[in-house]
Amino acid sequence: MSAPLSIRTGVRTRRNALAVIGVILVPLTVVGLLLWGLWSPQERLDTVRAAIVNADEPVTVDGQIVPLGRQLAAALVGSDAAANYTWEITDQDDAASGLEGGRYVAVVTIPEDFSAAATSFSGDASEARQATIDVRTADDGRVVDDAISRAITATAATVLGQQLTQTYLDNVLVGFSTLHDQLGTAADGAVSLADGLAALQAGNGQLADGAAQLASGAGDAADGAAQLANGVRQSATGAGQVATGASDLAAGTSDLADGAEQLAGGLAALRESTTGLPDQAAALASGSRQVADGIAQYVGALTAQQTTVCGAAGAADPTCQALTAQITQLAPLVDGAQKAAAGTAALAGDPSQGTGLAGLTGGIAQLAGSSATGSTPASGAQALAQGAAAASTGADQLAAGATALRNGLQQLDRGAATLSAGAGQLAGGAGDLANALGEAGDGVDQLAGGGAELADGLSSAVGQVPTYTDSERASLAEVVAQPVTTPGLMGSGSFGTGPAVGIVALWLGALATFFVFRSMPARVLGSTRSALSMTLRTLLAPAGLAVVQGAAVGVVLGVTLDASGGELAGLVLVGALAALAFTALNQALVVLGGNLGRVLSLLIGLLVLVAAVIATVPDVLVAVRDVLPVGAGVDAFAAVLNGAGGLGGAVAVLLVWTAASIAATSLAVAGARKTRAHDLVAAHA
Repeated sequence: MSAPLSIRTGVRTRRNALAVIGVILVPLTVVGLLLWGLWSPQERLDTVRAAIVNADEPVTVDGQIVPLGRQLAAALVGSDAAANYTWEITDQDDAASGLEGGRYVAVVTIPEDFSAAATSFSGDASEARQATIDVRTADDGRVVDDAISRAITATAATVLGQQLTQTYLDNVLVGFSTLHDQLGTAADGAVSLADGLAALQAGNGQLADGAAQLASGAGDAADGAAQLANGVRQSATGAGQVATGASDLAAGTSDLADGAEQLAGGLAALRESTTGLPDQAAALASGSRQVADGIAQYVGALTAQQTTVCGAAGAADPTCQALTAQITQLAPLVDGAQKAAAGTAALAGDPSQGTGLAGLTGGIAQLAGSSATGSTPASGAQALAQGAAAASTGADQLAAGATALRNGLQQLDRGAATLSAGAGQLAGGAGDLANALGEAGDGVDQLAGGGAELADGLSSAVGQVPTYTDSERASLAEVVAQPVTTPGLMGSGSFGTGPAVGIVALWLGALATFFVFRSMPARVLGSTRSALSMTLRTLLAPAGLAVVQGAAVGVVLGVTLDASGGELAGLVLVGALAALAFTALNQALVVLGGNLGRVLSLLIGLLVLVAAVIATVPDVLVAVRDVLPVGAGVDAFAAVLNGAGGLGGAVAVLLVWTAASIAATSLAVAGARKTRAHDLVAAHA
């Protein structure tokens, strides 16, 4: 009997060893499978195939063909990004069959109007619209595949949109630079305009003054033209009188010519009769002088005698008085004789000087003509007659000219009258112009002020409108087109997935532990130990395995996440503590609920996995996870890996759950003891 018992004992021992190894391997297997299947999926996206259906029709913009559908397809197929599908360009039928058969995880369809819509912003603003693409995944496809497909396609479309936006912004920035230069030119022009308006302002004032002066001068001109008209009218009258006088002159000169003929004959006779007069006048002058001299000598002798007699006899002497009276009587005679002598001398004249009768006879001789010169006696008068005839002809011509002058002056009179009226109108118009220029001066003043403000505003605007170099424009367009970047958006999320995977593995390992080990202590009724002591003795072996599981999972996570030495130690310790807490709680669930407790434990594990995969989990599920020790375990792993705070709080929560689970199991053991004792009493009754 001993041999079979020994064999059975050995078999049981080997079974127990294999069970223990299996329990240890459960979390390691779970964590390995989860990490292998979920770790860095973007690094294996190139093993996934997706299709592109390009139905786009290229458009022509500014004379250039723009095939944006082809560019988007090229951006998807030829992307250098590591996180990208293997894209294949195909037609609609092949894409549909491939998506239905599982050959493609996604199909991107670029519609026919893609290029037209994407470039519509370059045309009429009212016709601008967004370009769209269609992304379809299989109805039975994975949830994450759909999100990744849309994210990759959206990224490619965004890059293409950024290129279009960058080009558009570059043109806008070029427009800013051009506007800056043109505003500078406009500002210079406005300054020149302001200067010109200031000059116009001054010139307008001068023009107004000149117009006023013109009005005044035009008024004076009107008055002068009126006076001119009067003068011309008088001149015309005078010209008529001149014409009449010239006619009379012509008649008179004709008579003069006749008289001159008669004069010529009379002058010849006069010359003959006056030829001896100079000699006779000279003899008379000589005799007169002798008489005057004789009378003067006689008076002188009487005067001498008077002096003698009066001196001797006195003035009262009759002889003296007689002499005095005689001298007094002779004095006028002396004076008359002298004057007569001078008159006869003057009458005789001086032939060399051409005075007196000598000059008269010389003049008569010249007038009548001298035979010594070869002229006839009547040549002078005849010349006079000929001149008078010529003067008569000239007078006739003068009369005709005076008549023409009168007619012209009459026309001038009418023109002067018209000039006077026009000058009056000019004066009125100049007055109106002066008034209008005065009113315009106010507008010119406002215009000059506005021109100065315009120049200042444009100069200020030039400083506010930016200008860019080519490099600045390219950099700014790139930044504005994509002001925010998201480097590592398609990252692995290792620090978020790793802790959750480790916690799920440890939780499932704790669940599996109580398929091998007892959760309720043996000999509950027969043992004298306390419920707590029995619970701890029952938990001792599973707890040891839990520590080993936790340390092993911590090492796997540390190696996978390339943790440092300190982080690796922290992962091992946290893993051991979390595994211990999970084992205690799973024991309580099995003791309290049996298989229902195991189902509840399995649901908790799924909850951790679901909450780790996507952030759209309902808040109530996340709240439930955070209350349970699995939430504290995830937080503790994350705190070790991220170096963030909260590690102490998470450890405290794990310790509280460990103690609470042991207490709950102890209470269940104590309750089982009481129940069993009651059953015994009932059985013996």
